[in-house]
Amino acid sequence: MMMVVWDTRERSCCNSFEAHEDYISDITFASDAMKLLATSGDGTLSVCNLRRNKVQAQSEFSEDELLSVVLMKNGRKVVCGSQTGIMLLYSWGCFKDCSDRFVDLSSNSIDTMLKLDEDRIITGSENGMINLVGILPNRVIQPVAEHSEYPVERLASSNVL
Repeated sequence: MMMVVWDTRERSCCNSFEAHEDYISDITFASDAMKLLATSGDGTLSVCNLRRNKVQAQSEFSEDELLSVVLMKNGRKVVCGSQTGIMLLYSWGCFKDCSDRFVDLSSNSIDTMLKLDEDRIITGSENGMINLVGILPNRVIQPVAEHSEYPVERLASSNVL
């Protein structure tokens, strides 16, 4: 699959990357490093360098689809959610293989993740559960909500109270 980056000022393509064999499930931007990180249905995480216009690194194939990605620990850790509910943790710069795995008690996919702070994320799953999860130490802190029997496909935060 091709990832294309557009310059909205010039209204033209400024970067393109062919990094995955299957659909792209999520993308996040590491602004300090000027890199795009993408997860894919082919079970890989890719790191694309926007300055050099090349795929800088790609993980080995995971056993299942990677569905979501978020940067944690001040950019030192990359967390990927998977189809089977396992979270894969990669250390920055070491993307070939994950440095840690967090296996939740459920086997529901982690379709989306929202970074709350450098130590906690909120996950949304196919079974409608929304959980608060701690990263390093890895643990489910508590369920936050249940979205009945519908999947949670996207999470967002708002400063409006």
